[in-house]
Amino acid sequence: MTAGPAQFHLVGTITLTSHARQTAPDGSSGGESRTIKTALWGPDGDRHEVPIITGNSLRGLLRRHATTTVLDRLAERSELVPRQIFQILSRGAHSRDGIGVQANAHAMLETSAHVFAGLYGGGPYMVHSRYSIGALVPMVAWCQRFLHPSLQDRVIPAERLRYKDEAGNFRDIPLTTKIILAPRDDLQAGHGAKYIENYQTAIDEWLEAVASGRASKADNTKAKADAKARGDKAVPEATGARSVDTSNFTLNECILPGTPMQFWMRFKPQITDAQLGLQLLSVRDWANTNQLGGNGSQGFGRFEAALALYRGSEKIADNIFGLSEHATAYSLVEGLDQYVGAAHQAIDDVTVEQLKRVFPYHLVDERSAKTAEKKAKAAKKSAVKGDEASDEDEATDA
Repeated sequence: MTAGPAQFHLVGTITLTSHARQTAPDGSSGGESRTIKTALWGPDGDRHEVPIITGNSLRGLLRRHATTTVLDRLAERSELVPRQIFQILSRGAHSRDGIGVQANAHAMLETSAHVFAGLYGGGPYMVHSRYSIGALVPMVAWCQRFLHPSLQDRVIPAERLRYKDEAGNFRDIPLTTKIILAPRDDLQAGHGAKYIENYQTAIDEWLEAVASGRASKADNTKAKADAKARGDKAVPEATGARSVDTSNFTLNECILPGTPMQFWMRFKPQITDAQLGLQLLSVRDWANTNQLGGNGSQGFGRFEAALALYRGSEKIADNIFGLSEHATAYSLVEGLDQYVGAAHQAIDDVTVEQLKRVFPYHLVDERSAKTAEKKAKAAKKSAVKGDEASDEDEATDA
């Protein structure tokens, strides 16, 4: 049996240098926002929960960086793209029904070979992308067997992840902590007298509105609690003044700084040098932006990256990044010039007309227009039948 073509893998560690988080789908209630976790069975046979950053969120970040790279090159030539192309490049579709167009063989070949469309996929043809990326998972003992072989000996050992409670039972040490974000309202703190017109009247009205909103919120909370205690399934509607208080706070669950997390990206065998090069450029730009997860404006999601590139079991680069004097200014090492050079050449060759061919949004818009026209005709026909039926009823009555 012969082995198939060797696949490229981009593997390494993302070490958090600040708190990081990604809000869980059901993670916000009562002023507390939880981060996404997944449960798994550890090598000890116990069930453990670990926080993650989803691979899908990383895909979105990388696609947007690649979009900027391509559009910047077009802008240098004073070429602008239609709104639909911008949305397809950055988001994958330009409308909710902007997919499902059947492509012929020539169109599929051109789209799959395209430096952007073939790599990231999407668009009206719903082309499959040529890479996959897993969630960032903490490199702890519970996850060891799920990690790339090159990372398995770097995990935090189990003895540093457990403690014994007062009853003598072993418990997992949390990999998260809680951070309070409390925006300050300078008006309520007494500032602004020198700058606000009719200050005393304005502050009195504002404080009255705040007090009224707080009272209404307390009454509504009590009403919900009373309804729940009575076993009522219907949730009482909110009544009273709406809260205008800006001195609120949220309790955010976050992954601890210093946590090493596995990054593992796999490329399909069909990947071209140009497509691989564009992805390397996007990963570099993401590392330089240096943000993952949510609350980036508050300084969350900072990290250090060390990623190796493999072709099968052959290591192409120990670390794709060469650091400059600035600790977070990442550049790609010279050993990747073959791929980066191919990417730059392919990006130079991208034109607006080419993007319209590989992402033919006009076919979707034409289909939508025809569908709308058919619905309008059907509605008109139905209305005519209704009028005729009404006339017949009136004739019968007469």
